[in-house]
Amino acid sequence: MVNNMMNPLFQKTLHGAGMWSGVISRGKRLRLTDVDGGSNVGMLLYNANERTERYNMPDTLKGQHIFYLRAPYSLHSDMGRLLASITKDSVGWHDTVCGHSDAALVMKKYGANNYQKSRNDWNRNAHDCFLIELAKWGLGKKTLYPISIGLAKSSLMMRENFPLCLKTPSPMILSNCVSKSTHSSF
Repeated sequence: MVNNMMNPLFQKTLHGAGMWSGVISRGKRLRLTDVDGGSNVGMLLYNANERTERYNMPDTLKGQHIFYLRAPYSLHSDMGRLLASITKDSVGWHDTVCGHSDAALVMKKYGANNYQKSRNDWNRNAHDCFLIELAKWGLGKKTLYPISIGLAKSSLMMRENFPLCLKTPSPMILSNCVSKSTHSSF
């Protein structure tokens, strides 16, 4: 999260299947950057003051007559409030109707793998990563919605970024979806 895009208050790199969560206060800016190219980051947003209020894809799209996210559009909650606005982006579109991977999809795509065999290179899935991070905020399966905001592998190239300005204090959950060699930074 950064107060001024030139002077970051905090920086973090998520490696393949990495995850992070934190509350970002109102007015702060967050910039997600694809460090190596080909990354795929899923993001969940909630209202810090009302944890049952969360990002709502249908209201975000239909209220603005759009199908994908890009600047200067906003992310809306299921209670009609603005959670964040996209201040600019270097790609031009971001998928908001994508789901996130589960164990079966990752097993089919990458094969059997576990921590005991591969240590930190083991295959995780976004669903489980999101549940781990949600538990840190007292949230769980009931609050995990099936649609995540995707910075899709097909749309992001090296050094592409997606800056957001938060309009309400928001717990943000990020999962750098399974990939053998991608890194995302914020």
